[in-house]
Amino acid sequence: MTGPPERRIADPEWGEFLCGASDACLHLGFQLRLVGAAGKAPDQLSLRLLERDACDGYILFGGTTCNAPTLEAWPEDFSTPVVLFGVPPGRTSKLQALLEIDHEAALRQAFDYLDALGHHRLSAFFSGRSAEAFRDHSPSDLDVEVHADVLTERQAFRRAMVLLETSPPPTAFLTSSPILAIGIRRALEGCGLTLGRDVSIITFDPSISMLGGTDMAPAFTCIRYSAQEAGSRSVELFAALLSSRHEDTLFDTMTPKLVIGPSTGPLLGKKSHEH
Repeated sequence: MTGPPERRIADPEWGEFLCGASDACLHLGFQLRLVGAAGKAPDQLSLRLLERDACDGYILFGGTTCNAPTLEAWPEDFSTPVVLFGVPPGRTSKLQALLEIDHEAALRQAFDYLDALGHHRLSAFFSGRSAEAFRDHSPSDLDVEVHADVLTERQAFRRAMVLLETSPPPTAFLTSSPILAIGIRRALEGCGLTLGRDVSIITFDPSISMLGGTDMAPAFTCIRYSAQEAGSRSVELFAALLSSRHEDTLFDTMTPKLVIGPSTGPLLGKKSHEH
């Protein structure tokens, strides 16, 4: 299993995905091998593994928050099973399965909800394919600014501090991770603003177990999916490839749901304007 070089085991989405994948491997009798990128590009790492013929198959992890590996550099005659999560489909592998997050449906829920609350000036902290999906599906009637270079809580805090000083500032933020939402919340506190009243936040949430997973009320309004489930479903797709040797690409889709939390509220003045 490989992922982007900037991934670390401490990345919550990556960690949750691994938990689900390892449980499924244990149940199905597979051995899961993790290979560190060691600063190499994902495609270079994958090619190195192919040259060694080191595995019976591959799961490539892109997730929702980073630049994903691709199959572009893989040989045309490649026929080893590969499962892709958050990774663009390749043209070369004959045994390929694709697990995707339905970004369009997820973002539509978020945009419709913010629009109903009166928020039309938004800042988004997304990167990689998530940023591309965000730009593709942003409604034309909303003023949306995408910041694809914000990857950590500290970066989110600093960028939010700058944005909140602009005129006019964004009235709502959307982020690809709860970690980034925490940075924005810290910036709001530093500016004397109240989350959910002065500024709203919606975040993608991979149901991080250390933060309570799905068992606790969310700290933020979120677009929630289970990264653990994504890990287990990826392994199940791999098993399907091995057992049936499908010639056509297998597809599976996860549709996140909008869960309302305390981080969103109507734009100040909206209610009085309507009445």
